[in-house]
Amino acid sequence: MLENERISRIRNILSREKSVNVESLSKLYHVSAMTIRRDLEKITRSDERIRRCRGGAIVLEDVKTEDEFEGKLSLNISGKRKIALRAIEEISGDDVIYLDAGTTTFELAKLINHSSLRVTVITNDILIAKELVRDEIEVIVTGGSLQKSTWCMIGGIAEGAVKRFKPNVAFMGCTAIDEGFNVLTPTLEKTTMKPIITRSSVK
Repeated sequence: MLENERISRIRNILSREKSVNVESLSKLYHVSAMTIRRDLEKITRSDERIRRCRGGAIVLEDVKTEDEFEGKLSLNISGKRKIALRAIEEISGDDVIYLDAGTTTFELAKLINHSSLRVTVITNDILIAKELVRDEIEVIVTGGSLQKSTWCMIGGIAEGAVKRFKPNVAFMGCTAIDEGFNVLTPTLEKTTMKPIITRSSVK
């Protein structure tokens, strides 16, 4: 089989299945794994929607908007609660912490509110701020432009506020983590906010 025909067939598989595996393609087309890797490199160079990953390639989903908070709140709730239970172990009394916007951090906020911890919480999430009503908790809201679908504060004002603090620990939400352990988010505004928090926090 000619290279161009093989690449065309791999493209068709990607279009249909959204991912391919080097080993499987190697067996399917009776060529070496190195040949398939070269094919995938050519495909990814010519199509920005396709990304190489460990052992193959994937088609990136076209994410234009972020799901609304209410829609995400009940998804994977037991997993979010397990994460929150583990996360609260990282908090000590009198800590200054940052809670990023999101439904998993919202579960952590509920645990903090029902604990005996005396902490200062910085957040860009309006619903998290509303949840932390206990007198022993000081709440600082970043301010900024409100993303109404998620109750999240974003933009230059929010970023400027975060830069003024150095939390003992920050708890971050994300949409996904790729094969290189890069944190991914569906909106451009959040791509600038999260690195600021990461640099500002001790842990």
